[in-house]
Amino acid sequence: MTGPLRVSHYRDIVEEMTTKLQKSGPIFESALDGALRMYAGSFKLEGDTFVHQETRQPLDEWVVEQRENNAYWYADRPLEGEELEAAQIDDALLNPTLKKLGELYKALGPLRYNKLVADYGTDTVRMKGGTRPEYAADGVTPKPRKAAETNPWSRAGWSLRRQGECIKAMGVGRAAQLAKAAGCVIGSTKPNPDFN
Repeated sequence: MTGPLRVSHYRDIVEEMTTKLQKSGPIFESALDGALRMYAGSFKLEGDTFVHQETRQPLDEWVVEQRENNAYWYADRPLEGEELEAAQIDDALLNPTLKKLGELYKALGPLRYNKLVADYGTDTVRMKGGTRPEYAADGVTPKPRKAAETNPWSRAGWSLRRQGECIKAMGVGRAAQLAKAAGCVIGSTKPNPDFN
């Protein structure tokens, strides 16, 4: 009699745990399989609730705890550390804007920033995105934006506010190079119609 009860009990906890983990968020299939293999046998049905045999924690509380402690099980977890840095680098160097490049420069420092700009082949003066180098390739490379849309001194991207942000983020020297790429100078009152 004990054998069949254990088998049906195990099936019930597997189904219950699967349902609760899937409802807790977009859990990866491999994480779900691993959790079932490692933890399903640790729960016992007491009344109408599954309880962890060692910690006496109900299944619902255990699932909430796993969501917090094992965030890597879920697809919607926030990026951290190196992943966040890699995403920020890709975004800034493939689709450059003044703000993104300025933030990247501050985060990485001049040596690392210049090395990555060279590796990606990003034109920071004309705001043309580069291409992801082989060592960073992990999928489809997004198409870079056109320089005219991102250069605040060009006709298509003219913006005094963004010009000021550029000067503040990149310094006067680099901002002057960007303005020169559009046929303007810092302090121009309108885009250069002969250049754009």
